[in-house]
Amino acid sequence: MSLQHGREITSDHVELIIGREFPIKRFVSLCNSLIWATSRSHGLAQTSFTERVFVRDNGVDAEWSVERPGDLPQGALIGKGWNVFQYKQRDVTGADRQQIIANLRRELRGAAREVFAGTGNRPNHYSLFTNVDLTHDDKANLAAAVQEGFDHPLEVTIRGAAEMAAALNQPLLPSEKPSE
Repeated sequence: MSLQHGREITSDHVELIIGREFPIKRFVSLCNSLIWATSRSHGLAQTSFTERVFVRDNGVDAEWSVERPGDLPQGALIGKGWNVFQYKQRDVTGADRQQIIANLRRELRGAAREVFAGTGNRPNHYSLFTNVDLTHDDKANLAAAVQEGFDHPLEVTIRGAAEMAAALNQPLLPSEKPSE
């Protein structure tokens, strides 16, 4: 499967191309870029991204503290307070989809509790990015797994292949376009 210039990126593209052809570091860089691109023009600060992979990170691949009064812009991939981002790339070719999702659920079980135990900070928003195309039920089950054993208010957002494709296809606002 290949991308054609000028055509929209689909969830199949995200799932297959990213799963098979992107090294993990490139996937992490893509996720960081999506977060930054959709949020940077809204005056948000205190971001901390890393592209170190295969290191102990206490369940935090990236973090962003947002202390801003009022509503955050629609489409921003962050929430108020301490945002924790986790990235899970999977190759879905030749594998049972339900097994991939079950493995993700098992890996994410108690993730928010582990972040709190590892950092001493309670996340306000936990966001998972994966290149796997998920159903609404899959997302709800993954979100429940993240919250398992964590008894504090927590917003959990799961972004699968479809949400990543939508973010990649989002046109830049006139104020965000590079000057000519």
